[in-house]
This record gives sequence, structure tokens and C-alpha cells, in this order.
Amino acid sequence: MQHKLLLALVVLYEMKLKHSDTIISLQAQSKRLDKLVIWDNSQVGQEISDLGFRDTKVQYIHTPENVSLAKVYNTVVRENKFGGITLLDQDSILPSNFIEEMSDMMEANTEVDLFLPIVKNKGIIMSPGQFFLVKGSRWKNERMGLLKSKGVTAVTSGMTIRESYLKTDFEGFDERLTLYGIDTHFMIQFSKKRKDLFVANLQIQHDSALNSKEDPDKLLYRWRNLKASWKIIHEKSLLLLFLSQLYAIYKSIMYAIKLKDIRFIKN
Repeated sequence: MQHKLLLALVVLYEMKLKHSDTIISLQAQSKRLDKLVIWDNSQVGQEISDLGFRDTKVQYIHTPENVSLAKVYNTVVRENKFGGITLLDQDSILPSNFIEEMSDMMEANTEVDLFLPIVKNKGIIMSPGQFFLVKGSRWKNERMGLLKSKGVTAVTSGMTIRESYLKTDFEGFDERLTLYGIDTHFMIQFSKKRKDLFVANLQIQHDSALNSKEDPDKLLYRWRNLKASWKIIHEKSLLLLFLSQLYAIYKSIMYAIKLKDIRFIKN
């Protein structure tokens, strides 16, 4: 009998369970999934009795006060036992072998604590990527297998992290980071503790809000949140803090010009 190693955490915000691409993608993979935690930050709670996860334990948590992602992650890690935890947002399309492959890779690579999929948006690699000083850049070509962790960045959605790392050498997700920066901060900290990570031959289709043509008010909120996160991520280095603020000014000006919206250069 194959071992069940994974706990999957899906965070919802104002989305019905039946409309979540992530949950739909997981329904056919429950035989290899030990537990599914659905953390719902929506205003109104939902019924989960008909989700169809017959082989998986399902826990539903509803917090209409919209708990920050960092606090959600810390709470679920602290309150559960697992081999590895897969962090997921609500609108990722997972390949049908995602859970099986992640479980198998964890069993085959016992010395590795972090496993990343390839995340794409309209054919463009969004994650993993490279991170130098204060700026990230996208990979032009896919890279697979065991890689050095230094300089690699990734979005949290889809990453699988071993419990032993999270509960021994990791200080916890910084709860001052409410939305953006959580992934970058995690990857920087991980590279200081572990030399290697593993990139799986798995592709997730995902839409990036900062790269989409959404409502300017929502984009402005997200941009301000991202800028604020850099002050926390780089707070221990005056040089990196200074460089990140210069870069924030430059990007704000570019947004203001592109969208013809002066609010992007106001504090």
C-alpha cells in the first residue's frame, strides 16, 4: 500500500468551492492525499458535505475576518502532522498526477525539504525564477531536478515543504506580511538553511493578479502591499532596503505612466 504523505492547504477568498479550479483538480487525486484543509476567508461560510473527497480527510475553516496568509500557514503547520504540506491558492489548475508525483519525489529525495512545480501563466514561466539583490527575474527555459536554492525564488502556490524543516529550522512565516512578500521571504530564509531544492516535472496553470488587466483600484492595492513587503523582507540590510525603495519608485512611475494613474506614485 502506498503511503499518504501530503496535506494540502487551499485558501479561498470570495469563491464558491465548486468554482475553485484547485479543489476541482484535487478531487480526482484524493487516494494519495492524506488531508485537505480548506481555509475560507470569504464573508459567508459554505457547506462541504458533497465535495466528493472519499479517500481524504477534509477540514473546513471559515474566517470571515479574512486572516492573513502568513497566519493561515503558521496555524495549519502548527496544528497538523504531515510528511509534507502543499500550499495552494484557489484558482490553480493542477495536473492529474500532481499529488502522486509530489509524494513519490518526497519518498525518493529524503534529503530535500522543498519541492517546486513549474507555474505558468499563458505559457510564460511565473515560478520558479531568479532573485538577485532586490529584483526577481523569470526563467526563459524550464529547469528540472535538484537545484541550488541560493538565488531561486518561487510563489507559494504549489510548493511542497517537508514538515521536519518547518518545525525545526524554520522560524515561521512572518505575520507582518499580509499578502505579498510571503513567498520571497520564505525562499530567502530557506536558502540560508538549505543548499538544495527540487523542481518537479509538473506544470501548474495559474493567473498572476499583478500581471492581469484587472480593475486599477485592485491593482493599486496589490502594488502598495507588495511595496510595503519589501521594507520587511530587507529590514536587516540597509543596502538592500535602499535599493528596494529605489526600485519601488521606478516601478511606481512606470505603472503611473502605463495606466495614466498618478495614484501609483503617491504614498
